[in-house]
Amino acid sequence: MERELDDFFQAKISYRKVMDEAALKYYRYGKFTGTISLMKFTEIEQAEIADFLGCSFSDLNGKTKFQLKEWQRAFENSRFGSIAFTQAVEMVTGKPLQTKAEVESLEQERKNCFFELCSRYSSLAFITAQRQLDFYRQQVTEEELAILAQLVGHLPPNVMYLPVYAEQELGNPHGLDRGTRMGKLFYTLLNDAGQLTRETGESHTEYRSRVYNQQNLVVDDLMNFVTIGNLLGKTARHKIHPMWQGACDYQVIWNVPIKALLDIVEISPNTGEAVFIFENSSLYSALLTKFPDLPAICHQGQFRLAMWRLLELFPDTTRFFYASDMDPEGLQMADKVKMRYGERVHFMCMDASTYRNNLSEVSVSESLVKLDSLVDQGLQEIAEAMKVEQVASYQERLYGHYVEFITQAFVSASLNQSNF
Repeated sequence: MERELDDFFQAKISYRKVMDEAALKYYRYGKFTGTISLMKFTEIEQAEIADFLGCSFSDLNGKTKFQLKEWQRAFENSRFGSIAFTQAVEMVTGKPLQTKAEVESLEQERKNCFFELCSRYSSLAFITAQRQLDFYRQQVTEEELAILAQLVGHLPPNVMYLPVYAEQELGNPHGLDRGTRMGKLFYTLLNDAGQLTRETGESHTEYRSRVYNQQNLVVDDLMNFVTIGNLLGKTARHKIHPMWQGACDYQVIWNVPIKALLDIVEISPNTGEAVFIFENSSLYSALLTKFPDLPAICHQGQFRLAMWRLLELFPDTTRFFYASDMDPEGLQMADKVKMRYGERVHFMCMDASTYRNNLSEVSVSESLVKLDSLVDQGLQEIAEAMKVEQVASYQERLYGHYVEFITQAFVSASLNQSNF
């Protein structure tokens, strides 16, 4: 009989829809009561409903709704009357009947169980109640929570590549890739634990790298590099790395990948106590040809993690002479370096007067809005001039200015003077 009932009600969409409405009434009121709107049904479906209720279509067609009790009585008087109406509704809808109060009570019970589960792991003690709720809504399983607790509790004491760490902890080098569910959950926890603030102008990729890097994890590959010349790197035993020494001895300009910085604990200029930082690679090459022993860095217009790692390894006494294109993007990068290293950063040939005297014909009108985020006062003055002129000023045009500046600051050995 039960199979026959299911076949009967599944054969007509109208009957299934009425049973769905019955289940909804039960959810809201805890019983089968109220009316069902006929506006939800087509004329053919209304005719089928009339047939089941035992009335003519014309009688039903003159109404806008009918009583659920009428449907229940018609069912109980049918050949399926031996089956309880509640059971019939559950069979047709494929779901057990539940009231709203029952559902909410069960939901709260599940939440409490999940929150209690989170509290069992000491390594996850930093997780806020809101994050626990987020994880509950994402249906994080007990197994996934245990894995996350293991990962956070076993963070490496020394710098390690993320795939290596994933292989070590999960047996799968791709187990924590950003596209995986576990990778996303793990990153969320690292972000919560680190409580870093995204800096002005910092891309999501840069910020993401900093979150991992704070926990001694590196996600970047060999293409994450920074170009340098005449810099010395020291290892954990405070010995100068032979690769770095050789590059200085032969005045080689080379690209240092993040991998090569992992075992370096300190970096210093080969000469003096200052480092010159440039954005443009062609200008950088020309200046290093003119001054082959100049301690210099080129980031090529991209603030990769390798550059930030490099700068962090210099002693606090090292000063940075920085120069970039004077366009909205270049000023943003300059401002970022200034905000991070403060008084240690000195701008080369970057002022409103130099900008006005060396204008290009390249319009920057569409990106002027980026200037509003600048913090440094000197850069703000350039920005105000740029809003008027609406064109960029590029480093290549200032080659002679840089030669004069470096000759005075570096060649004359006056780097220790505070006026620079």
